[in-house]
Amino acid sequence: MCFSLEASFGMGAALIPAGGYCIVQAIKKDPKFLPLAAIPVAFGVQQLSEGLVWRGMETGNQSLVTFGSVIFLFFALPFWPFWIPLAASFLEKRPYMKRFCQIASVVGFLLGMGFYLPTAMHPADYLTTTTCLHSIHYDTRTLPFFEQFPVVFQTLYLAATAVPLFFSFDWKIRGFGFLVVLLAGAAHISYRYAFISVWCFFAAFLSFNLVILFYRMTSKSQIRISSPFWARFLPRKQRAQPAFGFSPGRPDQAEKNR
Repeated sequence: MCFSLEASFGMGAALIPAGGYCIVQAIKKDPKFLPLAAIPVAFGVQQLSEGLVWRGMETGNQSLVTFGSVIFLFFALPFWPFWIPLAASFLEKRPYMKRFCQIASVVGFLLGMGFYLPTAMHPADYLTTTTCLHSIHYDTRTLPFFEQFPVVFQTLYLAATAVPLFFSFDWKIRGFGFLVVLLAGAAHISYRYAFISVWCFFAAFLSFNLVILFYRMTSKSQIRISSPFWARFLPRKQRAQPAFGFSPGRPDQAEKNR
């Protein structure tokens, strides 16, 4: 996290059991939600790794700073652009959107690994970790492509991470994607000097909402297909029409409609 050693370890310690709860609930209620349920655990490990960075800085242990930074950037660069679209693909019922999420997952992983591998293999050349205004700044601007096209990288990174969520059939997942982008914009505007650290903190805090989602999920049979976002602009009578070939009602009602 971006504020202190205690905050990073505290956030990590809270996220891991929260993610454990989500995983247990996903196993019990609907296993296809497992990749989504694992997100808080991954954020928890990432926040703990940043706690190591803070600890290394406080004690002057550069090896610990580098070790924690490399772990943190593994999640920040290749993991999230790969895992979030993958989790969205498991929830998709539409074949073309499932394929789109899978492609976004592969593209995000390759893009992230293209930046992560040089950083992890040669941190002395491509990574400088410093503190700036009570935040941690991971400076990877010496990477050849990132040095010349930082905005292009950030745009592709955010697109691979959030766009698949925007087109989810479930409005709760779409809302999660919208908040991810909103908080990324806030982090870029307010904390540009420590964007990676601050944005990951915002996203980690946001993942606590998944606990509420899994708490309210009662069973696989009660997970319903929601209408697309544009349905709210239709007259009420038209909103009841099935969207994307799925009936918004119960299975027995859908059978009668056929």
